[in-house]
Amino acid sequence: MVKIKSVREQVYEHVVHMIRTNELDYGDKINIAELQEQLGVSRPPINEALIQLAADGILDNVPRKGFFVKQMTKQQTYEVFEIISALDIYILEKIMKTAKDKDIDTLRIIVSEIDDAIERENFDDYQELQDRFHHTYLDICGNQMLIGLMDDLRRNVIRTTVFSEDSESMFNYFREANKDHEEIVERIEKKNAEGLTELILKHNYRKLKM
Repeated sequence: MVKIKSVREQVYEHVVHMIRTNELDYGDKINIAELQEQLGVSRPPINEALIQLAADGILDNVPRKGFFVKQMTKQQTYEVFEIISALDIYILEKIMKTAKDKDIDTLRIIVSEIDDAIERENFDDYQELQDRFHHTYLDICGNQMLIGLMDDLRRNVIRTTVFSEDSESMFNYFREANKDHEEIVERIEKKNAEGLTELILKHNYRKLKM
């Protein structure tokens, strides 16, 4: 059954999309009137979405000034990815011991769906699916505190999502990233942790160098 998203959720996702596609840059102020016009919605659900985005660390809520895209220095971004990579390695080593066939099948289906999104050059579907891939192996891990921590960390670096006006270059990057996903699934299935650190570091840091 497909979940019908609330207006607040739709506004939330729209602002995230604007950040990921460079329509909003670090430090940019959110123009509420423009959001109302773009989305055809009233101000209350927009305010609710912006408050949630601020609570999630994506926006800064500055009293009497408004909401701004949260600033992240290059050094802070690298530090966050350093933590994410270390936790990814721990999580994947952990689920190599516990993952069931159905878990591996689920991950493989997502990898296939990502390939399809890439061939259709659908940025939004790619982004949703790659988020789902990473969250699926977090769910397999089953550590709720760790899942929450990783969610918070990834929200901090939402602005580093690869987006380029050069569609060919961007989707070539996505193809390489999805090869990493495929290798991750293969390693989980074979319980092979050899070279995992190098793979995860390459996967997580690649987007910072594009």
